[in-house]
Amino acid sequence: LTFTLLFASVAVGTLNVISVGFGILFVGLAVDFAIQFSVRFREYRLIAGDADTAMALTARLAGPQILVAALTTAQLNAINTTTLGGLTTTQVTSLSTTQVAGLSTTALNRLGTTDLVALTTTEIGALTTAQLRGLTSIQFGLMTSTQFAGLTSTKLSTLTTTQISAINTTDIAALTTTQLSGLTSTDLGALTTTQLSSVTSSQLGALTSTQLSGLTTTEVAALTTTQFAGLTSYQISQFGSVRFPGLTSTEIGALTTAQLAGLTSAELAALTTTTNGLQIVRANAVEQTQTSYNRALVGMLDGLTTASALPK
Repeated sequence: LTFTLLFASVAVGTLNVISVGFGILFVGLAVDFAIQFSVRFREYRLIAGDADTAMALTARLAGPQILVAALTTAQLNAINTTTLGGLTTTQVTSLSTTQVAGLSTTALNRLGTTDLVALTTTEIGALTTAQLRGLTSIQFGLMTSTQFAGLTSTKLSTLTTTQISAINTTDIAALTTTQLSGLTSTDLGALTTTQLSSVTSSQLGALTSTQLSGLTTTEVAALTTTQFAGLTSYQISQFGSVRFPGLTSTEIGALTTAQLAGLTSAELAALTTTTNGLQIVRANAVEQTQTSYNRALVGMLDGLTTASALPK
């Protein structure tokens, strides 16, 4: 501190009130780790009742965490693979957001699976988009839903399709609708049918038409009746007539008249490419409350060209 003030006096010439304030800041930074060490020493002395034992416990248990927290990002990046992989979970969680954000993608890839899972939500949230894109698909598969909660929709939108396809089903089901809004239609198209089955009806209902257009025929066919129930007629229409023939009889039968009414004649024709499919849709509409709205839908269904007459 003395040499710093001396250099400032020589280089600048005079020091003002603001310059003196930096001296107080330097002193605060210098004693910060000493305060943490002293607090832990006091705690262990109350437990052990002996100063020598308390000092040894403090040095062994608190010392490594304080040492890691004192390292700069440049120092952390300079640690070799073996040493960095040897950090304990407690040491990893003691890293500040500044230290985490300053790590290179190479340094992040050095972290072991246990270390990666040990990162807190705040630390995950501090990762830059470049750092996230540098993580491997294996690392993404190991992340917990609590850690994913630290990612914003903007950061999720920067992930590669390979990374997204590696996210486990529990993490996908835990994503908020706000986070899902960051996924593109290409991202949704990269989801496996297993991943898609974990998406809740409320999550699916919050997706935009542009996002839904990215679902493939296989993905649409894999949706459950519960998931279909969360979709509006407009969302269903965004699947496009090309994807409708892939729906199963169970999925077709679960559609409500309100959902069917939003479809055009061409989309209804694609939805009921077989006589059986058309009968299921018509029976579903007939069984529901016979308002003029529903009767009009039945009439529209009856007007479609089919291979055989439908029973009335």
